[in-house]
Amino acid sequence: MSAAAIDWNVARPAQRTFRGWLAGIATVGLALRILYTFTISPALAPISDDSFYYYASNLIAQGHGYAQPFTYFFQGRLTPTAGHPPLWPLVLAVVSLFTAPASGVGSLTGTAVDVHRIVGCLFGAGTVALVGILGRRIGGWRVGLVAAAVAAVYPHFITLDGYLLAEPLYGFLVGALLIVAYDFGARPSRWRSFALGVLVGLAALTRQEALLFIPVLVVPLAWRAGPKRVVHGGLALLGTLVVVTPWTIRNYVVFHRFVPVANTTGAVIAGANCRATYYGSDLGSWQPSCTVTPVFSSNEAVESSRRVSQGIDYAGRHPARATLIAGIRLLRIWSLYAPNDEAIGNLTVLWIGMVLYWSLLVAAIAGLVLMARAGRPLVVLVAAPIVTSIAAIVGDGLDRLRYGAEVPLLALAAWTLVWLYGRAVRSHRVGRLARVVIAPHRDALPDARR
Repeated sequence: MSAAAIDWNVARPAQRTFRGWLAGIATVGLALRILYTFTISPALAPISDDSFYYYASNLIAQGHGYAQPFTYFFQGRLTPTAGHPPLWPLVLAVVSLFTAPASGVGSLTGTAVDVHRIVGCLFGAGTVALVGILGRRIGGWRVGLVAAAVAAVYPHFITLDGYLLAEPLYGFLVGALLIVAYDFGARPSRWRSFALGVLVGLAALTRQEALLFIPVLVVPLAWRAGPKRVVHGGLALLGTLVVVTPWTIRNYVVFHRFVPVANTTGAVIAGANCRATYYGSDLGSWQPSCTVTPVFSSNEAVESSRRVSQGIDYAGRHPARATLIAGIRLLRIWSLYAPNDEAIGNLTVLWIGMVLYWSLLVAAIAGLVLMARAGRPLVVLVAAPIVTSIAAIVGDGLDRLRYGAEVPLLALAAWTLVWLYGRAVRSHRVGRLARVVIAPHRDALPDARR
C-alpha cells in the first residue's frame, strides 16, 4: 500500500453522513471540555493573562474601550492598552454585554465568568471539527474522523479550552487558515487568496506571531500558483491589511508609535532574556520577575520598546548563552525539555496528555516522512509548527503556545494511524487469501529437497 493512498476500496460515507459523525464527535469534545472545566480544573488566577482578557472584556462592554484592566483595578484609572491582541477580549465582550457588572472589572467567580469559560469550550469544539475537516482534506474521511476523535479527547486542548486564554480562538483560526490554504494549493483562486489574508489577519489579532504565516505559508503558496502568483500574493496581503490596519491606526493614535498589533513584545523579550532564564533551574523559560523594572513612561508602547532593548542588550552581552537558550526554548515549546514545567491545569491530566502528545508527535513525524516520500506537498502542514518554533526561539517556550501547531500535528498523526491500520488490513487479507488458496494444495507443491 502506497503512502499516497490511504483510503482503500471501501464504500465511502456521504458528505452528510461525514458531517453527522463529525458533529457528534465535536459535541462529545464540547462535553468533555465543560466537564473538565467545572470539575477538576484549577481556579483562575486573579492576576494572569486569562483574568486580563475577562476583565478587559467587561470594560469593553461598559463602553470604556480596550483599557488596561489591572491599572483600573488597582488605581482606578482607565488607560488605553494594547497589552494583548484585541480579538479575544472583543469576542468575550459580546458575552459581557449581557453579564458585565455596571462598573468595575467584575469577579472571577460566579455565573458570569462561567459563561465566558464556556465560550472557550465552544471554540475548542469548533477546533475539533476543523481538525477533522483538515484530516479529510489530506487523507480522506477515515483520517478526518480519526483526527477529530483524537482532538476531542486530547488533554492539552481540553485543559486549555476551559480557561479564558486566547488559545482556543487561535487554534480555531489556524484550523480555518490551513483548510483554506490546502484548498488554495489544490485550486488557486482570487477569493481564496483574499480569504487566506483575512484569516492571517484575524489570527494575528489573536496572537501576533501569526503574521509570520505571510512569509512561511502565504508566499510559498502564491509562488506555486503559476503566472498569477503576484495577483494571489497581493490579494492575500490586502486581506491581512484590511483586517489589521484599523487596529494599527488606533494604536498609532493612542501611543504615537507604530504598534502593528500589541505591546507584548517588550514583556516577552525582557522576560525571556535575563539571568533567571539564562542560568539556574529555569533555563529557557519566561520569568515575570525579569519584567518588573521601574516604569519610566506612562506610554505603554514606549515602555515596551525600552524592555525590548533591555532584553536584547542582555542577550548581546551573553551571545554564547543566548544561542544555547534559544535552542532550549525550541525544545521547551515541543515539550522535549522540562515538560509541564509551566503548564496550567490538573497535574494528572497534564501528564496523561504529555504521554499521548509524545506518541502523537512520533506518529506525526512518521506521517510527514511518508507523505514526503510519496511526493505530497507539505507546506500547509508544516507552516504552523514553523511559526510556533520561530516565536519560541525569539521569545517564549511555554507549551500552551503550541496550541495552533498541534492542529496539523493531530491531522498528521491520524493520517499515520489510518495508514498503519490499512497496512494491517491488507496484510491480514493477503495472509488469509494465501491460507485459503495454498493450504488445500500444499501436498501438491514441489519439494525443494528433491
